[in-house]
Amino acid sequence: MMKRKMMKLVCTLMQTTGKLLVSLCFWLVIPVSNKGTRILVCSRRLEEQLPNYTLHPRVATVTYFSDTGVPTLILDKRSPPPTDPGKTSLNGSINKGWLSHPRFGKHIAFDGRYLHGGPGEFFPSVSKKTIESDEETNEPKAKRLKVEVVNPNALVGKRVTFMVNIWLNHCPIESETLEDELAEKMATPWQEDDSDAKSNLKKGDPITPPFEWNLKDADAPDKLSKKASISVPPKESGSPAGVEEVIICNRHVDILFGASMESYHNASKMAAEEGSMPIEMEDGVFTLKVGKEASSDEEEEDDT
Repeated sequence: MMKRKMMKLVCTLMQTTGKLLVSLCFWLVIPVSNKGTRILVCSRRLEEQLPNYTLHPRVATVTYFSDTGVPTLILDKRSPPPTDPGKTSLNGSINKGWLSHPRFGKHIAFDGRYLHGGPGEFFPSVSKKTIESDEETNEPKAKRLKVEVVNPNALVGKRVTFMVNIWLNHCPIESETLEDELAEKMATPWQEDDSDAKSNLKKGDPITPPFEWNLKDADAPDKLSKKASISVPPKESGSPAGVEEVIICNRHVDILFGASMESYHNASKMAAEEGSMPIEMEDGVFTLKVGKEASSDEEEEDDT
């Protein structure tokens, strides 16, 4: 597994509505390496109570606190159900996914059962300066975009993400309850109709602007007008990009990247123009092969 150092804060906010328990687990990730993260799925095992049974958050979210770093890859592939203890349903090609490049303040949310990660070797970061470069050249924009070459141990230009998983009727055992003092500091300054408080304000008193929702229609579909396509090239045109070994749902899994490395890089460049973009993949472009069960000391970490 790739070694990385991170600032990690795992807390839980719990609210009971009727018989429904809602818990929010969140953490901040600042990896030492800019190379990206492995493909994984948000899950918690219940080995002591139910062997081979995993739970998943209802919704997984990522909020970017930087404009740099590799994109998040979300795959149209759900974690195996409890009826599949061997995780064989993971086997095979995945034909659809989404790429989301970091933008400060950008927020994405998706089904907590989806496989996701940041495989930077195949879908690398793209320089923002290149995206905003001058338009004097006659070359197409996709050709002008360049893969961002960064020092993996650099102290600046880090990919900073804030993750929140929303769980229903479950609280991960390793999480910690948020302290009341910290919770008060994180309270949202909602708009309040308090005319007396406003009238008592003096010149120079600090004013915290109230939070206001700017999302008009939460049910409206994402407007992603463009898409990237990746195909498997003819055998004579070159070798596949490679294989990556990961642990998914307590199983060793090989990810076979069957297209050329250039094809994956070009898809990342196209997605960088829009910020987010769906990708379509032919059979053989992104294939999973499930292997043996991982040992208890081999764990996947959700640090996308």
